[in-house]
Amino acid sequence: MCWTGSVGRMGGRNGIFGAGWSGLILLAGVALLAPEAAYAGKLGQALGSAAGSVGGTAVGGVSAEATRQALAAKGMTEDDFFRMLFARGIPRAKQDLPKMVDAETEFYDVTGSGREWGYWYRFRRYASRDLDPAAVKKALGPEIISKVCATPNMVSPFMEMGGTYRYNYVGRDGQLIMSVRVSRQDCN
Repeated sequence: MCWTGSVGRMGGRNGIFGAGWSGLILLAGVALLAPEAAYAGKLGQALGSAAGSVGGTAVGGVSAEATRQALAAKGMTEDDFFRMLFARGIPRAKQDLPKMVDAETEFYDVTGSGREWGYWYRFRRYASRDLDPAAVKKALGPEIISKVCATPNMVSPFMEMGGTYRYNYVGRDGQLIMSVRVSRQDCN
């Protein structure tokens, strides 16, 4: 993706939306989630033998219905599933953070609450006041949604069970610039 519009409030291109920029950020989010999403795919390990048939390494092949059945067999709820996923996944994900995803963007935190994964990115060269939130969202939002929806490990079973992802971008001052929320409805 090469975005050539103006995102700075002072006018002109700030240079942060060059070719491949948002793809690098997305790859970090997708790559980070894949091991944690594997917990959903390896329900046999987490939930016992009742889930063995839905587990394995083919995470994308695990349906929400099979996950629900495995949870029910163990007397667990969907909320238990999300709590377990976050309790195990977040500490593992944070082990490798912060890390630079390109010359100007730092991937610095992962959060999970309720049914939502949160990914946190910091523009190291720009304060929040330097960027137009609507322009940043317009530049990054569609590609973020497209990449998440095209990644089976992120859709099934997590989003099929009501899970969402939120990609948050802050300036070097730590102030939120914008966020993009991705739900199953965005993937139709």
